[in-house]
Formats: sequence, structure tokens, C-alpha cells
Amino acid sequence: MDYLIKVGVDEALAAAGVPLNSPAAAEITQEVEQRLSDELTDALERAVLAQHQNPFRVDFLRISRATMYRPAYVVIYVHNYSETRMSRPGQVGFSSGSGFDVFATRYVDIPALEPGESVIITMYLDHLRGKYIGYEKYFDELYYGHSDKPYELYIGANFDLPDVLLEAERQGLERAPLPYVTRFEYDRTRYDYRSAFIPAEYFDAEDAEHDHEEFMD
Repeated sequence: MDYLIKVGVDEALAAAGVPLNSPAAAEITQEVEQRLSDELTDALERAVLAQHQNPFRVDFLRISRATMYRPAYVVIYVHNYSETRMSRPGQVGFSSGSGFDVFATRYVDIPALEPGESVIITMYLDHLRGKYIGYEKYFDELYYGHSDKPYELYIGANFDLPDVLLEAERQGLERAPLPYVTRFEYDRTRYDYRSAFIPAEYFDAEDAEHDHEEFMD
């Protein structure tokens, strides 16, 4: 923001024929800086930076070829299919790679959902190619078509469940008489999904291996 304001002020002074180091420039600069700051702030609020290469429509901005303007992201749809009970809160995680991770592993919280309620979670990903100095060459030797291992996408979710013994007591489940040992377990404590995918291409898939009713109630 400071850089844009400085360039804008310098261009405005030059267009008006005012020397940059003159007393008149100092008086004009403060007023122009405030006006430009307000205009740039408004432009930032309106612009969707990932979709516009030059949101300010100014000539002195250039596209940086070293920057990814639309970072990789994963959209996860979470739905509570139960008609009577709230879902449990938890966490959903993402990782991918072909023997080594391509993107940094991410975890975000899943809120508890009302019956029939759904939520869409967007996870923006950090590419690992530039994580370490000198790692780029090693990374390129493993990826971008050089590896015989397919890229894999992994989605995993876990749920915040109450203590199993307390939940068994709440449900009225009785223990076997001594000397027998009773062990209570949850049917499902987490969800896992894996699939091969092609990097840089849109990937949309529904998990056909799991029945959502397995995770209800």
C-alpha cells in the first residue's frame, strides 16, 4: 500500500510539474496521500485479488511471474444427514503427494451442525516447493511427471466425542459381571478418504466407499 501511494504521489506531482523535493510538494503530498489511501482501500475492498491481475487499473503495476495468483484450494462439503440429532464438532485435514507431500498438511475445525444443516469449508493450500533453500531441484525430480507414483489426495476427519464410558452409562449400557472385562468402543471415530488426482486440474469426486448413514447417530 505504501509503495502504491508513493508511486501515485510522485506521478501526480510530476504531472503537475512540481519538483519532488520542493516545499510545495511537501504540502501537496499529505493531501494526495490521504486521497490515494482512501481510494486504494476502497479498491481493495471491491477487488477479488485472485481473479483480477490489475485490480487498481494502473499502468505501473506488472504481473509477477513468480507468484501464484490463484493458490490451490480444496472445498469440502460437510452435511448432517440426521433428521433428529446435531452432529458432533471435529476437525478435517488435508494432505497430498506422491510419496512426499506436495502441499503442507492443513487442519480446520468442523462446527456442530443442526439436523439437515450443511457447511462448505474452503482450505487454501501452501505449496512446499519453495519451503527450503535448494529444495526446488529435489522437489522437481520427484514431481511434475518425474515420479512413477500417482498423486494422492487425502481427506481425513475426526470427531470430538465424549468419554466412551460416560456415554455408555448415559445410554444405559451395562457392564458384564466380574471377572469379565467390558470394553466399550465407538462404531466410528473418524472418516478417511483417498483418491488419485492430476495436479493443476479441477478435481470433483464424491466418496462412494462410505455410506453416510454409517456415521449417523
